[in-house]
Amino acid sequence: MCVALLRALGSEEFKNSDKELSRRLRTSLHRYTLDGGLLHYSTDPEDAPRVVAPHDEDLKYRILCEVHDTPIGGHLGREKTYGSVSTMYWWPKLYKWVGTYVRTCETCQRTKSSPHAAAPLASLSVPTGCWQSISMDFVFGLPKDKAGNTGIVIFVDRLSKMAHLAAVPDTIDGEGAFRPSLSPTWLA
Repeated sequence: MCVALLRALGSEEFKNSDKELSRRLRTSLHRYTLDGGLLHYSTDPEDAPRVVAPHDEDLKYRILCEVHDTPIGGHLGREKTYGSVSTMYWWPKLYKWVGTYVRTCETCQRTKSSPHAAAPLASLSVPTGCWQSISMDFVFGLPKDKAGNTGIVIFVDRLSKMAHLAAVPDTIDGEGAFRPSLSPTWLA
């Protein structure tokens, strides 16, 4: 494709080439220009000309790597990477190339967020009486008390916000966590 275009645009280097332009290329020849030995492509006259990348897969991958993988590129998604590449370069099926490159980027695959939306938080119903609904939490890593306890279990009434605390050992289990709430020696 490039050799036939360069010949048609008057390149001295390719004037003796036997490559002929296809009908499709002849109809879009006005979009191509030759400037300083580089083939450029523009979609319309107001569009800034972009360098046409030759049919060289390694070069195309290096261009995409430079725009997508470098710190300046920042591993942006398909649309932004395409926007950056397409301002400077053009080749057939560029959008598809960019999509494949971004989709197969190992760094992007490791760090991309999940496409599933997080479930919305459900609010708790307002209790109608005191101590009908409680919240419970633990604090550990405190200095030892006389009984050797290093933690506190905290019970909070969800209606009145009244809190009760009880000292607990750091080896407490589920049954032991509930036992202080039945004890008359709660700390207030």
